[in-house]
Amino acid sequence: MEAPPPYPGLKSPQQSENPNPLPDTDLKICTHTHTLLAVRSQSSTTLHYWSPSSDTVKISSESNTHIAIPTNLDPSSMQLIRGFRNLGTFAPPATDDDPTRIALQFFSSLLDNVSCDSELSSEIIARLSTAPQHPSTHNGPVIQVFAIPVLSDTVEGLVGDDTHKPIWKWAKPSSNYDPKTGFWEVEVDRAVEDGERRAGKELQLLVRGVSTEKFEELKDRRVWSLG
Repeated sequence: MEAPPPYPGLKSPQQSENPNPLPDTDLKICTHTHTLLAVRSQSSTTLHYWSPSSDTVKISSESNTHIAIPTNLDPSSMQLIRGFRNLGTFAPPATDDDPTRIALQFFSSLLDNVSCDSELSSEIIARLSTAPQHPSTHNGPVIQVFAIPVLSDTVEGLVGDDTHKPIWKWAKPSSNYDPKTGFWEVEVDRAVEDGERRAGKELQLLVRGVSTEKFEELKDRRVWSLG
């Protein structure tokens, strides 16, 4: 089976044999839905996730409940993921030069630091639905916000232990063609691009957390199943 083209400057990893069309155990394990917020500015795109917390949550890049994942995915690629939503375009105050901090400060202004036993992304999405869209006369920073559902093997948090790193895999169990799933990738971009090439749209995006050692191993060898 042909592997997707390597990223510039990144060594193309080896891959284990894909035993499709045999049942994929990851589809049985990754059954818990979480929502990522994708924030796109003029210079970058970042995926954001906050783990549920019974304590007061402070939306900042230093929060231990927050995960930020840089990506090169554009909206045309994101919308291939089943459940993708465009939440709108907003004009946050220009309080910083860093797009990620601008977005986090904007989200914080919507929530005023809340305690949330559910995922904070749900609260942000609800507040964004009533937040003003950016005016055409605005000359400051502009961000686009999208919601992307993913399926994880953990109920609380995206990857479980905060020492774990996320890995990604596309799946389309409803497809009439094989393969119905891809390989585990260390970059979300690779998972989505491989899914687009092999299965088109309406993709499910799976995520699991692995140790740093396993993460480094997967940079050199893509696997279909974690075993």
